[in-house]
Amino acid sequence: MASPPTVTIDGPTTLKLSPSPAIREQYGWTSERFVINCHTGRVIDGRWTGVPLASIVDAGVFPADTTHLLVHGADGHRVCVEIRRALEAVIGFVCEEVDRGRADDSAEGTGPAIVDTPRFLAPDIDSARAVRNVRAIEPVSLAPEEDPHELEHHRRRDEEWPEPET
Repeated sequence: MASPPTVTIDGPTTLKLSPSPAIREQYGWTSERFVINCHTGRVIDGRWTGVPLASIVDAGVFPADTTHLLVHGADGHRVCVEIRRALEAVIGFVCEEVDRGRADDSAEGTGPAIVDTPRFLAPDIDSARAVRNVRAIEPVSLAPEEDPHELEHHRRRDEEWPEPET
């Protein structure tokens, strides 16, 4: 049996976040409904269960001057999220239910990408920011004039990604 996925949180110390009983006890475990506004125009409505990022922030895992979190997906997808937005986020390790929002019976949008976990989820984010297969989260301290989007890397549909490092 494969071991559960982990998310490496690189703060002053490294934390390996997983759905383990010890992590659940220390940081909490919640089930929340999120709506993901997909770039295709679909609205995906689902319930994911996982660790609330607010508990990680409250535990002092990130430096006090953290302004953003850089969330890395296994495929190289990377988004930079304001710490205030991250306080509402969950690292979803389990997709409990999902309505893919299909308008017809086509197979488009029905694959595992919707439920791939662990997943970064926050209220009212678009699909590019709901990072799937999260592998790492790192704190970033940006000055007001710095653009957080310059740290991001979004996958285009026609772009080939290198194989993720293992």
